[in-house]
Amino acid sequence: MNFLYKNTYLCFLSDYNSLEVALKESFGISGSWIKKKLLNKKLLLKKVKKGEIFEFPLDVVNKGVIYPEYNGAPIDVLYSDEHVLVLDKPCDVHCHPLSYCESDNCLSFLRQAGYFNELLVNSEKYDRGLLFRLDYATSGVLFYIKSEKLYFKLRASFNDVVKLKRYLAVVEGNLQNDGQIINYLKGSGPKRSEMTVFSESVDDSIQAKLSVKKLDYNSEHDLSLLEVDLVTGVRHQIRAQLGYLGHPILGDTLYGGKTYRRLFLHALSYSVQFENLSWVVKSNRPELFDLFFDLDSCL
Repeated sequence: MNFLYKNTYLCFLSDYNSLEVALKESFGISGSWIKKKLLNKKLLLKKVKKGEIFEFPLDVVNKGVIYPEYNGAPIDVLYSDEHVLVLDKPCDVHCHPLSYCESDNCLSFLRQAGYFNELLVNSEKYDRGLLFRLDYATSGVLFYIKSEKLYFKLRASFNDVVKLKRYLAVVEGNLQNDGQIINYLKGSGPKRSEMTVFSESVDDSIQAKLSVKKLDYNSEHDLSLLEVDLVTGVRHQIRAQLGYLGHPILGDTLYGGKTYRRLFLHALSYSVQFENLSWVVKSNRPELFDLFFDLDSCL
């Protein structure tokens, strides 16, 4: 991700009791956001005189705005109609930013490509109209909903309307047991960003289900190509469960995999059905998977 760290200058046209008050009233942003971006407490308490000029990070004054430039790996549009836009997300690209100056993400790609009206959906949130998110290291099918009304309807009934969430994974070893895998996941580590896997339910754990099918095995590299259907949806679920099974994804060092040029997890196909609307979108060409497998015969 590219962090720009650009600043801007502002001249206030009125007196204010403090700079924090001036920013709140001028931009409608919260005190917690201001304090997060401006760590100098003395500066925030400073009185503001009419005509006084201050220098600020763009992240402060552009809260919620998507940066209009994308310089990451190429992104293809797999499908588009009046309701949805489906992207083929590259690996090592974020789905959305967390602040204005984070530019190399799928939403900055949309803004650069001229999808201005689409980015008005759910405009108070940085994930905008994304129906779901993929990990930074995961590639593949990514749905964006073009209307706010449809977006909230689909989000409210996500588990019912998303009929298929199919992934490809290259894992270490020769997987012998196809079928459903059920574990229990619980957040751990800094900000609970890593998932710990349990065979039985523990306090605060979430049940996680996968359906796994081995498509091919490469004996030279001792790697299996798996088709994985995500039954539930928990953070890092596929990665954590396959690592716990003893077959970590190639490139997934967080869950026991060997270091490689990418993490070999790809969102292959999503099927979404709602009322009289139906979409089935597939991304057939995961980058680098054909180093180990003949995808033409596997998919």
